[in-house]
Amino acid sequence: MVCPNLIRLAILLILFGLQLNFGSANVLHSVDVVTDHPAFSIVLIKTKSGVSDYRFIPMDGGKVCIDMPDVSRGDTPWERDIGKGAIQRVRVEENREKHSTQVIVHLQPGVPTDEVVHRPLSWNGSGQIILLIDQPQGILYEAAMEEEAKRLRAEGKRIVIIDPGHGWLDPGCQNSSYDLEEKTIVLDIARKLAELINQTENMKAYLTRDGDYLPVMGKDDYSGAWKDLKNKSLGARLEFARRMRGDVFISLHLNWCPGVQRRAEARGFEIFCLGRDGSQSEYAKQIEDVDNSDLAALDLDLPDSQVDAEVGKLLFAMQRDITVEETALFVEYLKKELLGVRGLVPRDPPIKTRGFRVLRTLAMPSALVELAFLSNPQDARNLKTTEFRWKLARSLYQGIALFFQDRCNGEVYKEIEFEPQKVAVPDEKYDIHVVKKGESLFTIAEEYGTNVTTLQKINGKGRGTSVLLGEEIKIPKVNSSPLTESYTVRSGDTLFEISRRYGTSINELMKTNRLKSGRLEPGQTIRVPARATAQSSEADPPSLSRTAKYRIQRGDSLHSIAQRYDTTVSRLKTLNGMRSDAIKPGQQLLVPVR
Repeated sequence: MVCPNLIRLAILLILFGLQLNFGSANVLHSVDVVTDHPAFSIVLIKTKSGVSDYRFIPMDGGKVCIDMPDVSRGDTPWERDIGKGAIQRVRVEENREKHSTQVIVHLQPGVPTDEVVHRPLSWNGSGQIILLIDQPQGILYEAAMEEEAKRLRAEGKRIVIIDPGHGWLDPGCQNSSYDLEEKTIVLDIARKLAELINQTENMKAYLTRDGDYLPVMGKDDYSGAWKDLKNKSLGARLEFARRMRGDVFISLHLNWCPGVQRRAEARGFEIFCLGRDGSQSEYAKQIEDVDNSDLAALDLDLPDSQVDAEVGKLLFAMQRDITVEETALFVEYLKKELLGVRGLVPRDPPIKTRGFRVLRTLAMPSALVELAFLSNPQDARNLKTTEFRWKLARSLYQGIALFFQDRCNGEVYKEIEFEPQKVAVPDEKYDIHVVKKGESLFTIAEEYGTNVTTLQKINGKGRGTSVLLGEEIKIPKVNSSPLTESYTVRSGDTLFEISRRYGTSINELMKTNRLKSGRLEPGQTIRVPARATAQSSEADPPSLSRTAKYRIQRGDSLHSIAQRYDTTVSRLKTLNGMRSDAIKPGQQLLVPVR
């Protein structure tokens, strides 16, 4: 006879084992949401060990659910407001009795639940889950963009296709020491380049992606293995360029050099383009493999019946001859302008011919530009600054504009007169902070010495305080504040010595400059508090030794403020580290008091 106590003990051990098993079960890692794709919103669900099984459940009230057995919620936030694209909010619930976790997506009003696509996605050898939801007016948006490009071409405008490389789960190369990612930098430069082009009367720019996503042309493309997804994304970039019938195509990237010893040596830009040297066999193959989409890109003025296989291949070959010659001229202009960027050096040689797919399948002058080496400390420091990115964008703009000017006076674009315009570089008011895990609008405001209300206003969040992992938050620029001025680090400088020199603290210097460590490098520019500068400067007159803060009112000028506090405009500018007389309401100034 079995002892009842032993039976009870066995049951307790079994139950305890089940609890342990669930406690150590697969854990939800993250729920990533992408809403800036023009065609659809994306929800990507990642777990620690991959998803082997799940259920898709449409729910009443415009909701869909992904139920994952044997998955615990872990530390993933249980609810996040999205309020963009096709998604209102996302919440996570855990059912401990059924040993499952549910990700529930609340859709925007009018978004049908039965058209939500859900597929497994193989990522790093393990399964993840991806949901694709049609953006409101997404398909109409793409069609409208094509119609606009058609109209602009009819008006004689030149179409520039800009391709910021990588995106979303594909960050490109990364430099953790400087908190830089290739996908983010090239998108920023691409947007700046597009802004300059679109200020020019007879040019128009279109980006293959204008957000942190992979450009694909349809929902069915987001399925299968990650490698296949990247290939489909590349095809979508090229298809976009064909559909928009661009006059030039430029793909922006950053380089990376493996090996610690070579990283300090490898730097600068290089331009890749299609050429005949060393690639005759590949060139012949692309003619042999020409398909209908390639022929459509040529804009042939022939009935379809006349474009048989042999004629099409011949015409395509002739077009490629023209394109290769045009490309050679195009990249020369790009090279010439990039050589004029201070702080940027060319590789040897700066122009290289390759048979990249992104170059060899387009019937238009095309270039792939590696702007700099993210692995090189000097290049990385340059890329960290907004000023340097504007320099790169402006040089690329000038190269494109001069190329069009050259061809407009020749045989190719002789139908219009083109004059590249001097475009003023806009003055940016904000820095960008990329949201990290565990951050909130409150912690970000505290980090940058601002307030939640300001961040809500400039980021269009209304009263909302939620932020998404990877979201870009606009921050009032540190260097726009009259309370700081720049200091260039010299050899032997330390944060301790600089803090003593300017009468501040190490913590304040690190907070002002968002430094993650106390390490400084010669040539690095940091911000020092202007109040410390003013108080420690030997050149300041005695009357400036005591100060107070004054908030500028509407109608104020430096002259009127100087009169009010019995001082001069020059002293006010010295005290606040100002180089101009420009002030704005709400700005704080240090003023002398007796």
